[in-house]
Amino acid sequence: MEKSPGRRLLTDAATLVGRGWCQGAEAVGQDGETLDPWDDQAVSWSLLGAIVAVLESETPDAGEIPLEELAAALNALAAIIHVDSLAV
Repeated sequence: MEKSPGRRLLTDAATLVGRGWCQGAEAVGQDGETLDPWDDQAVSWSLLGAIVAVLESETPDAGEIPLEELAAALNALAAIIHVDSLAV
């Protein structure tokens, strides 16, 4: 069975968070420096940072972010996570 786009996005984001998780920043490097989530030097991500990194890696340079995929993923998260920010 093929995964829905939102589920695939969350699965890919979970893979990044599984490599390294951070709080207080969307992503950090080996030295603890705050980075953009899509930066190749990032070694850990918040949940929000991981989602952004996955979307950025799948979006062509001049393309648009797949909003339906993002909406499906965030809707699924909202049903189970009760926090004000995904960046923590």
